[in-house]
Formats: sequence, C-alpha cells, structure tokens
Amino acid sequence: MKLYALVSRMRVRSSKGVIESADKVVRLIIETFLGPNRTLRDIEEMLVHEEMDPLRQFSNACRDELHRLGRV
Repeated sequence: MKLYALVSRMRVRSSKGVIESADKVVRLIIETFLGPNRTLRDIEEMLVHEEMDPLRQFSNACRDELHRLGRV
C-alpha cells in the first residue's frame, strides 16, 4: 500500500512520463513477487542481459523532468 501511496503523491506533481514509468515499476514489482522464486544465478543472468533493470526508465524520466524544470 505504501508503494501505491507514493505513486499517488507523484501524480499530483510529476509529469505523465514519470507517472507511466512509476506505474510500470509497480506492476513489475507485483509480477515479480507473484512469480516463481529465482536463484541468485537467475537474477545475475537477468542483470547481465539487461532484462531486469526496473528503475532505469523511471530514473531517466525523473532526470528528464528535472532538466525541464531547470533543477539539474
């Protein structure tokens, strides 16, 4: 619930791109939690092949927004 509350707070102040990226991260977290257990080797393989970087798009959207606002 805290995660949903954080995204809801972002909806008030953030751009559409940031919100869409945040929503994707939330969905990925839920899908991962409900999915099969993975070993450390599985996770390492996913990271090596860039299949799993849930915050990259979100952080890029945030950085773009900060640039647009002149805060970076």
